[in-house]
Amino acid sequence: LRRGPCMLDSPFTVLVLGEFAMAKVPPGVGPRYPQVVVLIGATGDLAKRKLLPGLAHLATAGFIPGCRIIGVSLDDLDADGFRHIVRHALDEFASPKINGADRDAFAASLDYVPLQAGGDASISNSGVHGDGAADQS
Repeated sequence: LRRGPCMLDSPFTVLVLGEFAMAKVPPGVGPRYPQVVVLIGATGDLAKRKLLPGLAHLATAGFIPGCRIIGVSLDDLDADGFRHIVRHALDEFASPKINGADRDAFAASLDYVPLQAGGDASISNSGVHGDGAADQS
């Protein structure tokens, strides 16, 4: 851990990762309350190449503290399977690379909900009827 030469007067702590420096945000910067992000299409190409690495960098830098990310897609996975996919995507597409401890901490904030194809299956599982009325049972 060291400060970069242009950051001497900055309140940010700078982590030097190879040739790249990533600033850690001081406490109090970012959302005031923990956030939940629902990522639709979480196993798709855009999510793997751009969205998940971007969210991982934000989480690692401290911009989204306490953020929970819920992946949703049609793939029949459980949360551990989704975390495995995300770890692989971060290893392949994150730039600059994210170290193993930060990657695992980010993966721990992930959850996954599979969707079933077809309107009847997803509506009956959600407890909401097709007319919008909530299930009273």
